[in-house]
Amino acid sequence: TMEIVRLETMLGREGAAFREGVRYLDSIEEPSLEQARFLFDIFRRSERKERLEAVVDSVGESGSKHPGFFLMLQALLMVEAGEYDKAGGYIDGKKDRIPDEREFCSLISFFSAMDYKKGDEAFDALFARSLEVFLERHSGSPFAPGVILIKAMDLRESSLRKDPQDRDGLLQAVILADSVLQHPKGAIFAEKASLFKARVQLEDLFMPDEAIETLDCAKWRNGRLARTAEEVRVRALLASGRWEVAKRRLWLLSKVADSTLATLGSYGLGRLHFLKGDYGKAVSELSELARRHAQSPWANDALETAMMVQSAMEQREEPLDLFRAALVAEGRGDLGEAIEHLEALEAGFTQSVLSPRALFLRAELKKRLGLKDQAEADLVRLAEKFPLHELAPRALEMLGDLMKDKRPGEAAARYGEIIERYPDDPFLERVRTKYIALRKLFSGDEGLEGKM
Repeated sequence: TMEIVRLETMLGREGAAFREGVRYLDSIEEPSLEQARFLFDIFRRSERKERLEAVVDSVGESGSKHPGFFLMLQALLMVEAGEYDKAGGYIDGKKDRIPDEREFCSLISFFSAMDYKKGDEAFDALFARSLEVFLERHSGSPFAPGVILIKAMDLRESSLRKDPQDRDGLLQAVILADSVLQHPKGAIFAEKASLFKARVQLEDLFMPDEAIETLDCAKWRNGRLARTAEEVRVRALLASGRWEVAKRRLWLLSKVADSTLATLGSYGLGRLHFLKGDYGKAVSELSELARRHAQSPWANDALETAMMVQSAMEQREEPLDLFRAALVAEGRGDLGEAIEHLEALEAGFTQSVLSPRALFLRAELKKRLGLKDQAEADLVRLAEKFPLHELAPRALEMLGDLMKDKRPGEAAARYGEIIERYPDDPFLERVRTKYIALRKLFSGDEGLEGKM
C-alpha cells in the first residue's frame, strides 16, 4: 500500500519503497503515470538506477495486469537516465506489450514537461519520434488533438530556441493549431488551440490583427481561458497601432459587468495613453486602477508603470519618448528600430531612471534576434551598474538561462548570485529550482565545478 511506500521512504529504504510502489500500481484498476510520479522521484534520486529498472521490467514481463502501462513507465525512467535508445524500444512495444493510447498520451505529456531535457538532441529526437508514432497509431483517437497541440507547442519552442527568426517553424506551428481546430474530435481542445495560435501570431510572428481575428472567431466557454484570451486580445490591440480601434474596444471592455475584465480594460486604456504619448492621462488611469483594484492581477504592473512614467517625467520627457517609441516598434515587430531607440536613450541620457529598463529590454530584443553575446553584455552591464534595481536579479536569471546549455557552470554561478545577494527576490524559488537542476545534472559527472 502507499502507507508502506511512505514508511519505507521515511526510513531511507528507497529500494524497498520503489518495489512496494510498483506492486501497488500493478494492483489498482487503472494506474497512470501521474500516479507513478513518486516512483519517478525515487528513481531520479537513486544511485542504483539499473536495479530499479529491473524491478519494473520483471513486473512487466511476469504477467502484469497492465503491461502497456509498465512499458511507458520504463520509457519514462530510461529517458530520465539518459538511455534514449532503450526508451525508444519501449515506445515501439515489446512482444505482445503495446501501450494503449491513454498511456502513450500520458507519456508524451510527461516528455513535454521535461524542460531540463529540452535542447538535448537525443531527447528532442525521441520526443519528436514519440509524437509521430502516436499520431501514426492513433490518428482518430480523442487524445490525438491534444498530442497535435503538444507537437505544435514543441515546434514553437524548438524554433525559438534554434533560431528566433525562423518564421517557417512558427508558421508550421500555427498550421498544426489549425489542424486541432479542424479535427473531428478536437472540440475539447479548441480553446487551447485558439489561444496558442493567437499567442504565436502576436508574440512571435508580430501579427496582432491576425491574433485578434483568431480570438474573435473562437467560442470561449472556459472562464480561465476566456480571461487569458482577453488579456492577449488587449496586448494585440495595443500592438496593432490602430489607436482609435483599440481605444473603442478597450473602453467597451472597461464597462462590462465582470469586474476582472473591466479592470483589464482600464489597464489597457492606461497603457494606450502611454503608448500614444499622453503621459499625464496614463499616470492618472493606471494610478487610479492600482488604488481602486489593489487585488487585481494588473494592479502591480499598473502602479509600476505609473511610477516609472511619473519619475521619468520629473527628469525630462525625451528619454521617455525614446522608450515609448521602442515599445511601439517592438509591437509591430520592428526589433531593429526598437533597439536603435533604446541605444539612443542610453547614449544620450545616462542618468535617466529608464536606463536599467532600456538595458533589460534591449537584451530581450537581442535575444529574440539571436544576438546572444550582445544580450549577455547588456545584462552583465545592468547587473553590475544597477545592482540595487529591481531588474538586477532578472538580468542575472536571464544570463543564467542564456548560458545553461553550453556553459552550465557559469549559469549556476549566476543563479547562485541571486540566491546569495537577493534573498527576498519574489522569484527566488524559481531560480533555486533552476540552480538545483544544474547541480543534479552534473552530480554524477566530474561535478558542476568542473564545468565552470
